Amino acid sequence: MFTAAAGCAAVTVANRRPAAAMALQAIAPVGVVASVLALWTGLASQRAYGAWWGWDARLVCELVLLLLFAGAMALRSVTADPGRAELAAAVLVLVGALNIPMVYLTVDWWNTLHERAAAGVGRSPTLSRPWPR
Repeated sequence: MFTAAAGCAAVTVANRRPAAAMALQAIAPVGVVASVLALWTGLASQRAYGAWWGWDARLVCELVLLLLFAGAMALRSVTADPGRAELAAAVLVLVGALNIPMVYLTVDWWNTLHERAAAGVGRSPTLSRPWPR
């Protein structure tokens, strides 16, 4: 969702297209719901790990995405000039787009509650080891 929002934000900043700004305005509430759902399921799965909020890197990055979506919605509602509001929300989303690769790479960067990525694409870590003879 945030990647689509970042694409709309880039078009909004570059070309000032009203359709891209309207798409960004429509994506933001759906992104908030998706982020809340991701946080909810992440917190529920942490219960299985024996922690309620372990400051897991993925959950923190997802919380940042939620705040960015909510911030984009808030900027549009508190700014009186619609053109400035669209531009401010688009710039916020573009700055927040730096968080997208962080959500994916947090498992490999920090030792958190999540497991590390698999050894190879399409291969199980158990199959990447040679068979005993």
